[in-house]
Amino acid sequence: MLKDSAGSEQRQQNTSSKHEFDFNASASVSGESLTISPDKDSQKAYPESDKRKAYQKAYRESEKGKASRKAYEQSEKRKASRKAYEQSKKGKAYRKAYQKAYRESEKGKACQKAYRESEKGKAYQKAYRESEKGKASRKAYEQSEKGKASRKAYEQSEKGKASRKAYEQSEKGKASRKAYEQSEKVKALRNAFRKAYKQSEKGKAYRKAYEQSERGKASRKAYSQSEKGKASRKAYEQSEKGKASRKAYSQSEKGKASRKAYHESEKGKAYEQSEKRQAYHKAYQKAYYEILKNTCDREQAKIAGKQAAAFIRESNRAKNSELESIPI
Repeated sequence: MLKDSAGSEQRQQNTSSKHEFDFNASASVSGESLTISPDKDSQKAYPESDKRKAYQKAYRESEKGKASRKAYEQSEKRKASRKAYEQSKKGKAYRKAYQKAYRESEKGKACQKAYRESEKGKAYQKAYRESEKGKASRKAYEQSEKGKASRKAYEQSEKGKASRKAYEQSEKGKASRKAYEQSEKVKALRNAFRKAYKQSEKGKAYRKAYEQSERGKASRKAYSQSEKGKASRKAYEQSEKGKASRKAYSQSEKGKASRKAYHESEKGKAYEQSEKRQAYHKAYQKAYYEILKNTCDREQAKIAGKQAAAFIRESNRAKNSELESIPI
């Protein structure tokens, strides 16, 4: 019994030693190392370890590492790789995000401010504003919602109000305003605005209230007695528009009623009996019958009579103006 158990243990030892010999022999024949390789987790953790980082840092700061990096940066392979990355979507997105973050940083803001205030920055900004691209970009921004909102906010700010006031009081601002007001564009806009305002209900109400006020009556009287008012009235009466307007008014119900009321009034009756009225009537009748006798055309006779009466009227006005101009 003891012999059998001892024999079985001896056979197991012989078998294990044989298998170990076969494994070592096969490994030595194939040239493979007998060292046990690390697992995947160990391989992944090593690049992120402190030991690996310290080694990389030391290599980068060494002369050999600096020379190797410099040579690689100047190589064609590196240039091609960088160009391909910059043109890729990932590279463009990274560059855009980096530039945005830099502009918003304190360092970026300080750098931009220093560049804008430098001679080089001012020259570049001026050249860009005067270029076609700069003008198109500015126009597009001013017409955008963002540009309009920014402009409105600036105009309502204290800085914007102060800047506008200073510009308006400057020589350049005064000259610009004068040139702008004398331009054809402003004249056309002003005439269109006045015409639209006169035809509006608000404009009509304001004009009526002004004409009935003391100030409006005094202003109208002063204008009618001035040289400019007299010349304007004369030019209007002799124009086709004035003649047509006068004829249309005299034939209208309002004109007939006004003429009838005037004739029946004390002032009208006194005017009919005045020497001035008789002189106008006499000149009108004389010219009227003379033309009617020669041409037998009543329309031509009426025109001649009106012209004769107008001539007498203008003569009287000229005499009155001369008398008023003589100092007492």
